[in-house]
Amino acid sequence: MTRHALAAGAASGLTRLSGLIREVVFAAFFGAGVETDAFVAAQRVPNLFRDLFAEGSMSNAFVPNFAKTAEKDGIEAAWALANALLGLTLLVLGVLLMMMIIFAKAWVFIVAAGFYSVPAKVELTANLVRILAPFLAAVSMASVFGGMLNVRGKFFLPMVAPAAFNVAIILGCLLAGPIETITTLSPIYT
Repeated sequence: MTRHALAAGAASGLTRLSGLIREVVFAAFFGAGVETDAFVAAQRVPNLFRDLFAEGSMSNAFVPNFAKTAEKDGIEAAWALANALLGLTLLVLGVLLMMMIIFAKAWVFIVAAGFYSVPAKVELTANLVRILAPFLAAVSMASVFGGMLNVRGKFFLPMVAPAAFNVAIILGCLLAGPIETITTLSPIYT
């Protein structure tokens, strides 16, 4: 148990540190401005659903049921439960992603109503919402798989996965160089 706690603590620390570095690198490359505002607002849309859907009630409901099913009915029954959840999750995500893409401007109004005084900013933010929407699918699937790994006693990988995301953003900024725009780099998030 102590080993798992140490691994989880180390992974959490690594994730926090890499997140801080990501923010510093991002700010150094893009600073403040219309594009940065648009990007930050656009990423809020999939993150709202991530907070609610992937890392909220779904994970809290799935992990105990997966563990209970594995213990009571065997691992094969638990995998069947996981497969059913993954199928349902993909179906729901498909609908949510389509809603994000089709109604991108409405989502911009929800997360950044003040942008509507600058139509070009709304347009840019809506386009970024469309580009960043698949992030929700990736993080939702990672959440389900992370829950299954936790039940199987594997804690480090699910805890360190966000650090890999942060490193990808850092590398994207560093490799693309300061001449690239946020709209060019936003697919790195997906």
